[in-house]
Order: sequence, then structure tokens, then C-alpha cells
Amino acid sequence: MKEFRTIQGWQGLYKINEKGEVLSLNYRRTGKPKLVKLNYSSSGYVYVNLNKHNIGHKHSLHRLVAQTFLNNPENKPQVNHKDGNKRNNHLKNLEWATAKENRRHGIDNGFITFRHGAAHKCAVLTEKQRNWIKLLSKDYSRSDLSDIFNISITTINKIPQFIG
Repeated sequence: MKEFRTIQGWQGLYKINEKGEVLSLNYRRTGKPKLVKLNYSSSGYVYVNLNKHNIGHKHSLHRLVAQTFLNNPENKPQVNHKDGNKRNNHLKNLEWATAKENRRHGIDNGFITFRHGAAHKCAVLTEKQRNWIKLLSKDYSRSDLSDIFNISITTINKIPQFIG
């Protein structure tokens, strides 16, 4: 088993190892150590609940591992998962990063994708409707097209053909 280190601010209560296992040193005040149960947020991150003076505190596991084992000489605010897996909280998979570095890493590695045009979740028109509007724009005004398709003129103006 890997070395357990004390979690900063939780001396005498909790320790953590490089794998992201958290050890309660006095589980339910029995005096016995026990691994703490992992929980999962709706966004996919792993967290643990740590208790002090009967008050629970929710902590992201990746941050606890990084704060305990990784130096942060540049004082970067975020922890990046190198493999993009939010559940892989092993020390070897974590690094300190700025928000910009973290986002760039996600985009470059395909962990973050963007949808454009009709594929975007807020799209008002389908690709087929956009093509019809482009075709009909030769014979109808923007006002007429907005009535035909029951959309605003502003939406029509956002179609690439009408920009500029």
C-alpha cells in the first residue's frame, strides 16, 4: 500500500495516498481506521465528505491529491486530469493548470467539443430549413421569410449568407 499523508487542515482525522484513497483515522469515533466512501457529482467528479466537529465538508478528490502530493510553485488554481477521466485521481494523472491551460488541454485532446449551426443545442433552424431559406431568399424578402418560417428577421440575419 502507498504512503498515506495527512490532509492539510485535517491533522489527526484524515490521510490520503497517491491513488486517491482517503483514510479516516477514527472512523465513527471507534478509534479504528477505515477508507472513506467515494461519491460522484452530477458533473462526474469524485468527492469525499470529511467531518470535523460534527460538520461535514465536501472535497473534490483530485484537489486533495494535488494539494497533498503536487508542488504548485506557480500557484495555479485548477487541477487537470491528464487523461481526461475525472474518476482517475491517481497522482500520475494530475497536474496543476490555469483555467486557460485546462480548457486548451480538453480541446486539444477532444475531451471538450463544440457544436455549431443546426447541431448546437440552442439552434432555432435545422440545416434543411437554412438551405430552404437560402434558396428562397432570391425571390422573397427577409420579412416574408420570417413570416413563412415563423422566425425573427434577426434569426435570418444570422444565416451565413446574410452576414456581411
